[in-house]
Amino acid sequence: MTDELFTAIAAGDADVVHALTTADPSLVHAHNADGVPAIVWACYVGKPDIAAMLAELATDLDTAEAAVLGRVDRVKELVERGAPIDAKSADGFTALHYAAFFGHAELARFLVDAGAQLDIRAKNDMQVTPLHSAAAGGHREVALLLIAAGADVNAAQHHGWTALHAAAQHGDAELAGALIERGADADARGEDGTTPAELAAAGGFDDLVRALAG
Repeated sequence: MTDELFTAIAAGDADVVHALTTADPSLVHAHNADGVPAIVWACYVGKPDIAAMLAELATDLDTAEAAVLGRVDRVKELVERGAPIDAKSADGFTALHYAAFFGHAELARFLVDAGAQLDIRAKNDMQVTPLHSAAAGGHREVALLLIAAGADVNAAQHHGWTALHAAAQHGDAELAGALIERGADADARGEDGTTPAELAAAGGFDDLVRALAG
């Protein structure tokens, strides 16, 4: 029934998800073929309501499940019980990556204060740091928190993109300015030669193009 569960989650069919997990409560913590837990998968595919429903049925969220939901108290409990704060999930992300990508600022703040590695890279082809995750997710508050804490603003992920590339693509002038103020290279080029200014131009963010050029 695991395949049925993940299909129903992707389809947003809460009734089927509920029926399946009622018939077999262990499915709440089921993993797909890539090792991704059902709750995490629901967040990946943009079904937070289903993720929340599954979480209500769960007896004990693990670190990845709690982090993707922004459950600060549960992550704190696990860390205090000895769970490695920088442990990577089956698909290579840490709790700080999840907090950053899904915009859980309170959780990100707790993890940073608790000593989570700011520049740890995901153990997968993306090779993102938490700052990349925050910028890609469009979560300025978390990105600014990470920058203030000392995250490497020039770290490049797979294909050579930096956080400034993501900020430019989203047209986020405030984040771009904060990155540049901390030393981000406005002329950084991805492996295909694309600069942040070119991404801003493609999105029609003319004011940001001028700021990056200046």
